[in-house]
Amino acid sequence: MPMDSSTLTKDILNTFRTNMKQVNPQAEPQEFQEHLAKAVADATINVLKSSTTVGVAPFPVLVPGVNGIGLTVDGLTMTQTAANAMRGFSGGGGIALDKSMEALMLPVQRHLATNVEVVSVSGFGGQGLAPATATPPLFEAAILAALPPDIAAKMTASSQGKFYIKAISLGLGVGMAASVPGIVPFGSTPPAAGPFVGIFK
Repeated sequence: MPMDSSTLTKDILNTFRTNMKQVNPQAEPQEFQEHLAKAVADATINVLKSSTTVGVAPFPVLVPGVNGIGLTVDGLTMTQTAANAMRGFSGGGGIALDKSMEALMLPVQRHLATNVEVVSVSGFGGQGLAPATATPPLFEAAILAALPPDIAAKMTASSQGKFYIKAISLGLGVGMAASVPGIVPFGSTPPAAGPFVGIFK
């Protein structure tokens, strides 16, 4: 199943609100949470769709049109990176910060593990490398572009808002840099091996 922004948005939002209730049972749903969840989902998927994965395939694809499944990322590392970055930027942050970053990163981990399709565009299969172009600056720009303009303007006008988006982007970027794409099936008969280049959908 290809990546789907609405599904990922719903998981992020539900996880975010559940986590905030754990921090404070009196916590009420906030409209900003909806915008943030959608922006992170849209940005994650759009950046990945604009990236490629390369590798070396020992054999040609077994069956044309068969895709690799999944992109494995470490949600815990992403969470810790984002939370620690925010603390470094702002000088503070308690359990609510950890829970908010966890609510953004763990749904991303779950979604990418099962919903990413790795598609060969070179005609050969194989094990691809992490998407090298899925970097923090691209995630940061994509998140801001996915937010409603008035909210994006408020975030960029506030040092805390800018730091928060930058920290989220660093977490996503670290996760993608160490990610492992699902292998694209390959056969064991001639013709000879060729380069593997794939895209994500």
